[in-house]
Amino acid sequence: MDKREIVARYLLLNAVLDQGPDVIGVRELLKDVTNNLYKNEVRIFHRSLDFFKELNISIDNILLPHKSMKKYARKIGRKQIIQIPKDTIFFSLNLKEGSYQ
Repeated sequence: MDKREIVARYLLLNAVLDQGPDVIGVRELLKDVTNNLYKNEVRIFHRSLDFFKELNISIDNILLPHKSMKKYARKIGRKQIIQIPKDTIFFSLNLKEGSYQ
């Protein structure tokens, strides 16, 4: 597999995940999880099945940074009033369900 294929896989995953209001947070989460998985030899973009073969490592590497991101989101949410378009279904559903609580 060449570098272009690996970069394309990363960008595709980033595009799929990057659908919410916190673009920076999602990018940081993806970067941290990817770096931690590769440090643990779980090469998810080179060998996609490694993610599932090492599921315990994968889950741990997702949950830890996710917890810190949730704390960050709560902290920012208290300091800022976010202007959310009312006609966007995604945002309306998240507000009703109380995301990041």
